Parts: sequence; C-alpha cells; structure tokens
Amino acid sequence: PPRSTLFPYTTLFRSPTFETTSCDPVNPTCEDCCPHEGCDIVNGADHGFDFSARATCVCFLGDAAQKELKLTSGHDCAFVTGDYAVVKAGGGNDVVDVGGGKLGKVYGGDGEDVLTLRQSGENLGSQQLFAKVFGGAGDDTVHVKGSQVEVDAGGGDDAVDVRPADVAGSAFGVASTTQSENVRVFGGAGDRKSVV
Repeated sequence: PPRSTLFPYTTLFRSPTFETTSCDPVNPTCEDCCPHEGCDIVNGADHGFDFSARATCVCFLGDAAQKELKLTSGHDCAFVTGDYAVVKAGGGNDVVDVGGGKLGKVYGGDGEDVLTLRQSGENLGSQQLFAKVFGGAGDDTVHVKGSQVEVDAGGGDDAVDVRPADVAGSAFGVASTTQSENVRVFGGAGDRKSVV
C-alpha cells in the first residue's frame, strides 16, 4: 500500500526553477529555467496554445488566462500565469510552473514531471473552488504554494511539497507570512513522500 512519510525539504525536493543554476524562481525564463535543450520558445499571443502535434519540444512562457495549454508528447517546459489557466503537459519529463493568478489546473500526464502550482482556489463560504494538480503516471515532484488546492499525485513514487503562499525562506523565493489552508493531497500506487 502507498505510504506517506515526512522528510526534510532540503533532501527531498528540487524545484523546477532550480533545474538549472542560473534560474530566477520569481521571474523564470526559458533560457535559464528549462533543463531541456533545443526547445522552441513559444507564447500564446504568437503561437496559440495547442502544441500537441509538434515533433519538437517547446518552452511556453506567458499568460494563459482562461486558456488550455497543451504541450507535446516530449520533454517540455511551461512557465504560465493567468487566472483559470489549464496546462496539459502530455508525455515526457515536463517542467511546469503555474503562478500569477488563481484557480489554475495542471495535468502532468506520463513521465517524471516537476509540477509547481503557485496559485490558490477560492473559499466563497458555501462554495469552495480549488486550484488543482494531477500528477499522472510516473515519479513526479509536485510543489504547491497556496490555499484551497487539491493534489492527485497519481501512480508512481511521487514527492509532494505543500508550502504556504509567500513564506520567507521557501524554495520559491518570495517572503511573507501567509498560511496554507485547505490543501488536499491524494496518491495512487507507489511510495509517497510529503512535506506539509
């Protein structure tokens, strides 16, 4: 059966923005933060949002508010902002970071993905709306920084890190004192390592 064990953050997780040594986690760029070589740098304004038929990898950088971004079946990167942004990573070992908005959704798909959600849902009193991360198959690393979030890590030996939005000294590089509330983490078959 799956197990949940707490480990020190420094020995367990690596942020997608730390895949390269020159990356600024607050202002990621494809050149500095995407560990995959030779990816086409794309954005929604010039290239649209569906790259699923492309043969070469992509690094998406930009706003996808109220859009669905589909990456290729290879190893891709996406650094996305916008309310209600949806990222479907597809196959491959993808690096996805969704921030700068609310109620985003990230679908990792197959592969050993590094998925970061820096958004929160909303508590409307009688109705709770959740930002969501779905890891999919593979040994994924999931970072959540926010409240009102649901994580379904999927199958595989996954690592899930839940941090308050804007905590001083966090791996996400922003300082504040906000707490993380109402975060739900679910796992499938495989070992699960969690830091909450």
